[in-house]
Amino acid sequence: MNEIQTLKEFKVFKEEGYKSLGNSVTVCISTRLDRIKFTTELIKSIYNQKILPNNILFALSGRSFQTLNRSVNQLEEILSKEKVITENNHINRKYIYCPKNGVAAARNIASEVVNDDILFFSDDDDIWHNNKISETLKAIKKNNLKSVVRHGFDTLNNNKIQKCNAIYNKNISFTKGLTGNYFGGGSTLAGHTIIFKSIKFDENLKFCEDYEYWLRLSISGINILTINTPLVTYRLHANRKTSNVFENTRWELFLRMKIFYTASISIIFNSIGILISIYGLIKFCIKFMITKLFK
Repeated sequence: MNEIQTLKEFKVFKEEGYKSLGNSVTVCISTRLDRIKFTTELIKSIYNQKILPNNILFALSGRSFQTLNRSVNQLEEILSKEKVITENNHINRKYIYCPKNGVAAARNIASEVVNDDILFFSDDDDIWHNNKISETLKAIKKNNLKSVVRHGFDTLNNNKIQKCNAIYNKNISFTKGLTGNYFGGGSTLAGHTIIFKSIKFDENLKFCEDYEYWLRLSISGINILTINTPLVTYRLHANRKTSNVFENTRWELFLRMKIFYTASISIIFNSIGILISIYGLIKFCIKFMITKLFK
């Protein structure tokens, strides 16, 4: 039986000898495990991938250790009863307890303990297309730089799958991303683990953690690869975080104002720096000319 571990107990894991286009993979699912039915469907979609990951890491937070432990046992029983796991599709599954609430904190802790080359993030209520891992690894293999990868998505609403707006399947520049949250959510985010270890999620945000993270990645100059097709289906339901339109709009506005403020300060300091440089150059020229004249 899989048991929850604390960060102190957790040992970095990496299964040796696994080959998938030259990359080893961990899937991180940040969850409260309070939507077992949805989470089971997500796990089934991961086990149905054309290329399986090495590991699935559940980053658990938002409820007590004891409650989460009962949910883990319930989930494992369902996976066993429904025969999701067989001898032919072995994936290591581990559970880590995150004492601080929030998706951002859970992802940051997961990034600390993962030692596989590529890290995929996923919300606990979405469904992966069976070529998500294979297409992501293919895109990474074509590129020589450390990268993060994004892609389009479908939505599932009242048992009907709907295509997203075409803009979500296209490359999103920082400017375009600033005008609207077109990058996608947590289930569209994957990349080299070293990037997630270096650039952390903002644990102070209650909403729009993904949006803010994508904007910071863009500002940082990180190589962002876009796969121009949907590779995940977002499930729309009443308890989905993004269903709170007011809070999401408020936090998106806050993030835009924060970035504009930061950019303005940067421009001011850069301008001051340029003026100081010009002053120094003029001073040097005058000193040089005076030296030549009175030599």
